[in-house]
Amino acid sequence: MKVSLSTYPEAIPAYPGKTINLIIDANSTSENATWLEAQITLEAGLSLQAHKSVHAGRFRVGICEGRESCSKPIKIYAEHNVRSHLYKCHVSVFAYNKKGESNGRIDEHTLIKCDSK
Repeated sequence: MKVSLSTYPEAIPAYPGKTINLIIDANSTSENATWLEAQITLEAGLSLQAHKSVHAGRFRVGICEGRESCSKPIKIYAEHNVRSHLYKCHVSVFAYNKKGESNGRIDEHTLIKCDSK
């Protein structure tokens, strides 16, 4: 399995309540169906919920049938203490087979740019 991370738009405005999408793209290299989940960990200043400080969470990415790919956008929110800075975001993608047994884990990280413009 191959995993890539991107953001849309490219930067999040450094104001409370503003959002950005973290996009997780996964490409399966297996012939069998694979269930994918992602665990996301953010630095302080960013959150996974709008009016709460939530720095970690787990999300279902989807099912890749055979050698397919799947993609999932995750909304990330700026907190009240956000400032212009590069924030590290760590993502662990877990793969499971159709029996629910672990099929591996891939760890990736990206930098999320906060801009005061």
